[in-house]
Amino acid sequence: MGLLSGFKSLFSARGRAQSLYERGFKKAKARDYDGAIADYGAVLRLDKAPQDIKAMALLNRGLALSMTKDDDAAAKDLQAVLALDKAPAAVVAAAREKIGRMRKRSKE
Repeated sequence: MGLLSGFKSLFSARGRAQSLYERGFKKAKARDYDGAIADYGAVLRLDKAPQDIKAMALLNRGLALSMTKDDDAAAKDLQAVLALDKAPAAVVAAAREKIGRMRKRSKE
């Protein structure tokens, strides 16, 4: 990708959403869960963010919320992934798996 096309992609809806998502992912990896939650939330507030990136942001925000022990908010995000029409199958499967683990954990 050339410099100009890379620069333009930062201003496209997909490029901006992807950039925020990746920033949140890096923060989550560094265990900055509050920062990650904020970045994933910014993706979700973008008007024209693509559904696949919104689905990934919802999933990962749910996972980050779970790490902060906010299981109610985490469950809402994970359920929202399941309600999206165009969520990638792998993202839906990961959300279902995490919901199952959370239910099992709450019964223990």
